[in-house]
Amino acid sequence: MLMPDEREDHRELLERIIVAQNNLGVTLESLTESTGDSIYRTRALGLYTESARGWDLLSRNSQTMIRPQVEDIGAPATSQASLNSQNALYPVAGYRPKIYTQIDKDMLEPSWWETLTPKGARLSDSLFATSR
Repeated sequence: MLMPDEREDHRELLERIIVAQNNLGVTLESLTESTGDSIYRTRALGLYTESARGWDLLSRNSQTMIRPQVEDIGAPATSQASLNSQNALYPVAGYRPKIYTQIDKDMLEPSWWETLTPKGARLSDSLFATSR
């Protein structure tokens, strides 16, 4: 269970999850458009929902459950995943999917989570270890 109000490392992890879920959803929707396979859109909608839930957890005051009324960088009025989900269900001509672009910056900055990975480990090693 994540406790982003109590632990900064949980907050950072939740922010990264929100970004990854939304951006992967946009990628899957793009695959729907290019392949015609609607299974990608179905998965994208699930990812948008989870991303929006995480955003809601971060954007509400944990005591009052009220979301800030002032739009600022830390608390946008609506999550990007909610906007993308709305467009997936009710398409609008000319809509450009919303992605989080700060992920490039995150890749350049050190993170506490990187200390959990053994030195020299590769993501593909853990992905394929169970399938062999």
